[in-house]
Amino acid sequence: MNRNTIFLSTSGPAWTVYRVQTEASVYHVALFKGDGRRRRCVALRGDTVGEAQDSDPRIDDVSLFDVPATEWVGKSLEVGRVTTSPVRVVEVERDVAIVRALTDPPRRTRVGDEKGGSPRAQPEPIPYPKSAVVLVEAAAHRLSAAYEQRTLVEDLAGEPELLDRLRVALADCYVRVQAMGRRLAPDASPK
Repeated sequence: MNRNTIFLSTSGPAWTVYRVQTEASVYHVALFKGDGRRRRCVALRGDTVGEAQDSDPRIDDVSLFDVPATEWVGKSLEVGRVTTSPVRVVEVERDVAIVRALTDPPRRTRVGDEKGGSPRAQPEPIPYPKSAVVLVEAAAHRLSAAYEQRTLVEDLAGEPELLDRLRVALADCYVRVQAMGRRLAPDASPK
């Protein structure tokens, strides 16, 4: 099968943007169904993969355009060179800033790939304090994915260095979550 990837930059109502949570990550998937003049394509963006674009995206070897988003759960997306872990949750993205970052050409900049490949689009940075909330949400999703690996501790029993790294990382998370929780809690100190 010939699977050529094309890169399009377009905007308008023909785009639908979804927030997709997999076992390991959170992605934003923007589908452009075409408009008669321009071919359909998909842009996928995630913390761990950057952005991938594809004119022939797949879901379990079927065209992503032929599968309603409600049927993505339990299946892996293939966009460009990115293959996700199975999808757990799909919802339409309602954050206008995220939708615009994926679909509005003036908000996209072209930069060269550090490895010498073709240029790729980069989103505008999310402003503070929203960026901090996005980071915490991503951390929660990743920690949840690790937690779902029910036998992780047992699986690391033969790898003491990795087990120690896990303990240190979890201790650091615990301390920071407690500190942030104290900032969020109403002042409970005696007056």
